[in-house]
Amino acid sequence: MKKSLLTILLVAMAAVAASADRHPVARKLIHSQGCLACHRLEGSGGDFAVPLDAGSSRLSAEQLRTLLKKGKNSPTEPFMPAYNHLSEEELDQLIQFLLGLPTKP
Repeated sequence: MKKSLLTILLVAMAAVAASADRHPVARKLIHSQGCLACHRLEGSGGDFAVPLDAGSSRLSAEQLRTLLKKGKNSPTEPFMPAYNHLSEEELDQLIQFLLGLPTKP
């Protein structure tokens, strides 16, 4: 019993470590582009805009791509800059990461 519990714990810890290593390009972009100044991710960041880990339930891949490329400047919603300087590959990596995040309530 103790051995199987230890095995389960080790497998779970490995899964957590592996998930942290997934999507390194997207994670680097989120930090380098200043996303956490306004958005929260995994418990840290700003509270000005919707948390990034809430996005997968709100927007499709195409909606995310449009938002990232064009930004948002609306009098009724928080401002978001355009990230049209990112390459298509970087956008793909970022979108794939955001859509794969577990949704927070």
